[in-house]
Amino acid sequence: CLSGTRQPVLQSIKYWTADRSSKIFWLHGIAGTGKSTVAESVFRALDQSKKLGAYFTCRRDETSLNNPLNVLPTIAYQLGMTNPTYGQALLQVLKADTSFEMSLGYVVTQCTKLFAEPISLVDSNDGLKVVVIDALDELGHERDQVALLSILLKLVESCSWIKVLVTSRPFTYITEFMKEINPVQYELNVSNSKNDIFLYIQSSISSQVTSNWLSSLACSHMELLATLTKLSNGLFIWAHTACMLLKSSQDFVHAFYQITQAHHPSESPNQGHSHLHALYTVILDQTFSSPENISAYQIVLGSILLAIEPVSVQTLSRLLSTQIPSNVVTNIVQSLQNLLFINNQGKIQIIHPSLADFLLHPQSARFYIDSSKMQQFMVQQCLLVLSKQLKFNICQLETSYKRNSDVLDLDTRVLNNISSELQYACLYWVQHIIQCSNTIEPALSSIFITLKTLFWIECLSLLGKLDVGLHSIRQLELWLKPVNSGQNQSYEVYCFMSKFYIPIYTSTPHLYISALSFAPHTSLVYKTCKTGFPQRILLKSQSDKYWRADNVILSGKTNATSLVLHPLTNLIYSVSSDKILHLWNPYSGQSLEHRIIGHCNSISALALKFKENVLITGSSDCTIRFWDLHTFKSMFQPLNQHNRKVHSLLL
Repeated sequence: CLSGTRQPVLQSIKYWTADRSSKIFWLHGIAGTGKSTVAESVFRALDQSKKLGAYFTCRRDETSLNNPLNVLPTIAYQLGMTNPTYGQALLQVLKADTSFEMSLGYVVTQCTKLFAEPISLVDSNDGLKVVVIDALDELGHERDQVALLSILLKLVESCSWIKVLVTSRPFTYITEFMKEINPVQYELNVSNSKNDIFLYIQSSISSQVTSNWLSSLACSHMELLATLTKLSNGLFIWAHTACMLLKSSQDFVHAFYQITQAHHPSESPNQGHSHLHALYTVILDQTFSSPENISAYQIVLGSILLAIEPVSVQTLSRLLSTQIPSNVVTNIVQSLQNLLFINNQGKIQIIHPSLADFLLHPQSARFYIDSSKMQQFMVQQCLLVLSKQLKFNICQLETSYKRNSDVLDLDTRVLNNISSELQYACLYWVQHIIQCSNTIEPALSSIFITLKTLFWIECLSLLGKLDVGLHSIRQLELWLKPVNSGQNQSYEVYCFMSKFYIPIYTSTPHLYISALSFAPHTSLVYKTCKTGFPQRILLKSQSDKYWRADNVILSGKTNATSLVLHPLTNLIYSVSSDKILHLWNPYSGQSLEHRIIGHCNSISALALKFKENVLITGSSDCTIRFWDLHTFKSMFQPLNQHNRKVHSLLL
């Protein structure tokens, strides 16, 4: 924050930090009110005072920052670095559980292994630590956000030395959750932002305002600042964007008139982001005054908005090269400097999520970007890149005798031979397909099933992203199922990748030497690709003529008495006569064990309220009990009206 601004909210957070009784602080406000800027200031202050435990900022335009599975491991790692006692306990737990890598894909087991177990071993004397989660509403889906809040609540309840600060927009589902837990909260709005926005605008443009401009505008310096402050309607993002436009304009007076005329005085101050959207329109009108420029603008800006991961100008130019010359792409990006920025990795990003909300809505009129059409366009461009650039042995590996990890210059080979646009296309073409509203079977024919399919798998192996490809193909199969288009081909590729995952991941050349040769000879993959590799190993006989579903046997020490499947995580929960609860990964057969303490006799029945994260058990001791799925601690009072063993439960 600018020095001298946001003092009330910063003081409130400072007092909350010192108050041991309140464990959660919720900072909320509509988009553009400056929540993230406040969060960053808090982060720096906590870091200086050695009270920072962890900091995670969510961004919906970056897959690594909107993936719910990344949040808890990041927090655990940072907490381990800032609290050495907890860090040692965490290391002890992870070393003792060699199967934990399997459970990283499940938030419930993350919670147990990363927090519940290590914290139980810690009596920390390292002082209070604050965990900051910024822009929670940009994380995954609604259920992911509520699940994370539930986990954070359990965390602070079980740990005296951790507090949590969360920032988000006040969406209904978040507001309802917060009402139940009654955290300390602070709302950023027009009334408490006005003076700070005035100071921000004054700091940003005062040095550039000349007496001639003021004379032309027929107002004083203070009146100009007051006018802009009023037009901001309490939105810092409006003030920031307006100041950027004024500073970059060659005609300050004209730009000021454009900004003020875009505002409609009849509008209520509570009409959301209408002022901000009007400002976006001013900038776009100024940049694309000619109708013939609109088509190129929609392609370039639409590609930036819908990219799964931010890309560089160079990568974007190459992705769009069949439609728009690279110099045009560069010029459009440069002309939108008031709406775009280049991050510290050299990737293009929009200044604020509200810009995407505006452009992807028909209210943006001639600047409207149809997301469905743009997704289809992105699919076509990705498939074109794959079709043109994929090739056999792209990194020129000399031997199959080495693991990928033993090829010392593999990173250099990947950098020199797999272009950034090819990397993007390999990783995300499926993600664009499953966001299309129409079938794209003709486009899929360029990649399924041809030699290019194997070359795509080769690239994924070299990039160390074979798991991404396997997950993507599974998603594609499910997406194709309702339209019955290309499902058989995607199933074939999924079977091939999953069957030979380990050899392909370990040593890329074995994709051709081992996997293709041992694939069922009746499979589409084998029949289509075999002619491309006449020197492959030939088998005299083969036991598997068709893809065979690998049966995973879930084996425990005692007889299972009941089980239930979690519909979101796909974890299987089972109980046995020894009162031990098993959490099974149905794909690997690995399990985690939790002893349930409460029942006096064996557990005979299970049920699951997955939305509330509650596990229900029935026992031979004639009682029914409720358990928190994150901590496996008892909840509520047991039901003990039964006179005999509880055989079954039904919700």
